[in-house]
Amino acid sequence: MSAPAGLLSLALFLSGAAGLMFEVVWVRQLSLVLGSNTQAITAVLAAFMGGMALGAWRLGPIADRLGGRGSVIMYGLLQAGIVASATGVTLLIPKLMPLMSLAYSGIGPGVTLTLLRLAAALAILVVPAALMGATLPALARFICVRAGVGSGVAALYRSNTLGGVLGVLASGFLLIPGVGVRSTALLGVCLSAAAALLSVLAYRLSADLREPATGKSRTSTRPPEAIPSSRGPSMPGRELLLAAALVGLAMLAAEVMWTRLLVSGVFNNSYGVATMLASVLTGIALGSHLAGRRRAGDNPPPGRSIPLALVLLLAWLPVSAALLALLLPLLERLLHPSSLPLALLSRY
Repeated sequence: MSAPAGLLSLALFLSGAAGLMFEVVWVRQLSLVLGSNTQAITAVLAAFMGGMALGAWRLGPIADRLGGRGSVIMYGLLQAGIVASATGVTLLIPKLMPLMSLAYSGIGPGVTLTLLRLAAALAILVVPAALMGATLPALARFICVRAGVGSGVAALYRSNTLGGVLGVLASGFLLIPGVGVRSTALLGVCLSAAAALLSVLAYRLSADLREPATGKSRTSTRPPEAIPSSRGPSMPGRELLLAAALVGLAMLAAEVMWTRLLVSGVFNNSYGVATMLASVLTGIALGSHLAGRRRAGDNPPPGRSIPLALVLLLAWLPVSAALLALLLPLLERLLHPSSLPLALLSRY
């Protein structure tokens, strides 16, 4: 791996950690404003996934046109935008409390108030989420030309996701209980700023970041047509995108269900959200790593692998719910102050 590529991989790791720190912080803040953990988790997950999809859709093709060197500049600008917007969101969310109280007095409890709360949360979070969603496409074209689509995207995704695992565990279990919500958000802002600076350093280090003029890189023999274009998917591609969207729908439903079960058991709000997100992201990083290590010819075609993933995920949902419902009460009894294992641990 070249020095610029290593710096960009580290930048994605830091930005992933920062993004998940923001997510845990905003769930904590919105749970106080909205008065419901479930609504806060739903709003943040919907805003993050919807905003990231919007950013990748509208801003991703810009990186395609800019090419390798230009996409690195774009990534740095996106990180600067995340620094500004995430700071604003962290300061703005507590200001919603009087507005929500006023809406409750005027509308009263019910579906209308719930939708108003969710709409307000989505409107606030969509800007930083959209900028975060465009960071991966901003570098994907450069990486794919040199390393191939499968291994290149897998490496980017793996680095970003592992950073997210570190960020969610640190914020949920250490930072928020130790230094508070705003200090945790400030650390996330610093990590995003560091990612922007690393992209500037990578830009300055090597002129080799330039998009190859012939459509080929000096380290890759892939033909130019093998790199995805921004003209949109073909009809089979649209069917695969629909299947991938269904996988995402099932995954987000599972995240809300798992968090609800964890929070209602032995974990408080921050610990439950952090545990769920860390588990999901670890699985995503592992899957991305395994897929990236396999040669392209060894992987099953997307027409089989994506529907298979959807079937397996849907089959696992009731199993996971049953396991959590069975194991969480047992864990709660083991962690009770009067339990024998905890008493022995505290004694010895």
